[in-house]
Amino acid sequence: KALGALFLGMAGLLPGIDVGAWDKETEEYLAEAKTSWGSMERRFGLAPVYGVDDWKLAGTRPANYPMGRLAGMAAFLSTNLGGNIETLFHRALCQFPIHGPRKEQAEWMTKVSGLFSTSAEDYWSTRHVVGGKRLPSPRALVSADRIGLFVINVAIPFFMARARGKNNREAEKMLRSIAHCLPRPGANAITKYMAGKLFQGKPPRGMLDAVRDQGLMQIYADFCLQNADVCKSCPLADYLGCLESGQG
Repeated sequence: KALGALFLGMAGLLPGIDVGAWDKETEEYLAEAKTSWGSMERRFGLAPVYGVDDWKLAGTRPANYPMGRLAGMAAFLSTNLGGNIETLFHRALCQFPIHGPRKEQAEWMTKVSGLFSTSAEDYWSTRHVVGGKRLPSPRALVSADRIGLFVINVAIPFFMARARGKNNREAEKMLRSIAHCLPRPGANAITKYMAGKLFQGKPPRGMLDAVRDQGLMQIYADFCLQNADVCKSCPLADYLGCLESGQG
């Protein structure tokens, strides 16, 4: 709980305590969180990095609000900081059923999701905002989709860099295979934009997976963000045109 208070305090997301303004559970939660945060502020000379007004939540799904995300990460770290987090994820990746059926791969993701599970008694497991309506049942603070993104964006690149540093070709091969087997995250604004530009909105069947989505986002960052004229003077478009005409 102290780590959660630290994260929320640094983010400027802990409101003041107005006695009588909240329900009993919220008042108890805030009293404990504010006490923990105040103690760490004084002891370590901390100050919030952001204020409440810096967070623009309009149009954001409540399940994606930062309070729950920070609480979920705090819960994970509180459980695992005493051990070796690198070993934890390395062991999990080594257990991925590369040649197994989709069902087994989905079950693997469920097990990895369990690493981020939180207690049903956690305040944020039944709330989206401080003092908000209590949810009828506890929710996962870190969704399976987000965990999949963590694996593809953080865990695999980390271990890939480690494998290359040690010239471990077998580990690299295993990590590539895992990456291509992972379920594709839901399309986002960038992948939709790139699919429209490169494939007229209709990518070839089987073309897109979690890895190729990363490629589309990298192309967007390397070319689309750097080119004010977008496609008119894009070097990638010129190169692809040469390939199509047989000149590449």
